[in-house]
Amino acid sequence: MPAKNGDFGTKGSSISSFSYGGFLDALKQIGVDGVFSGHDHKNNTSILYEGIRRTYGLKTGKYDAHTPTELGGTLLTLNDTKISVRHLYYAEHRCQRRKSIDCQCLSR
Repeated sequence: MPAKNGDFGTKGSSISSFSYGGFLDALKQIGVDGVFSGHDHKNNTSILYEGIRRTYGLKTGKYDAHTPTELGGTLLTLNDTKISVRHLYYAEHRCQRRKSIDCQCLSR
C-alpha cells in the first residue's frame, strides 16, 4: 500500500465501509482518534480516513490461512496527544525487503 498520510500495511481484500449507517459521523462527534481491529484475514492496513486512524492488526499465528511474511503483531503507543501505530513482523526477509519506519523484526 503506498504511503499517504502515514498509511501503511497490506490490503489484500476489500475493506468494509467506514461510514455505514452514520458510524463515521458518530465517531467524529465523540472525538475518536482511532479504531483498531485484531485482524481482517488478508488486510493489515493502517489508514487515516477523514481524521480517524483505522488499523487492522497483523495476524499473530499460523493456525489457519495466513501469509508467512505477514505474521507478527501490531504495537499501539498512546500518549496524551497522539497515537503511534507500528507493525512488528516475524519474518526477517519481510523486513529486509521493506526498509521503512513501519517495520521492525521480532526475534524468535
